[in-house]
Amino acid sequence: MDKTGGIARICHYKPGLTLFIGYTLRTSGSGALSFPGNFMSRDSNQLKKAVERISKFEFSVLLPGHGKPITENVSQKLKEFVSSGFR
Repeated sequence: MDKTGGIARICHYKPGLTLFIGYTLRTSGSGALSFPGNFMSRDSNQLKKAVERISKFEFSVLLPGHGKPITENVSQKLKEFVSSGFR
């Protein structure tokens, strides 16, 4: 459990396999990663730090609280999201 941006967020991680990331991130209809709306986080810097930490994990499936699961190149997509400045 990580208190991120003023809201307690729970992430479940099974090394090398699955990351349930809940409301920390979401995916769009196209599968692109994004942050939840401002109403879900009071401190965007703290949320970004949490995602940077999570991006160091290796996993093959990412399950967001909202949106489609990501099942291809998952760890790489999260690293690219971070390195792009979260865009």
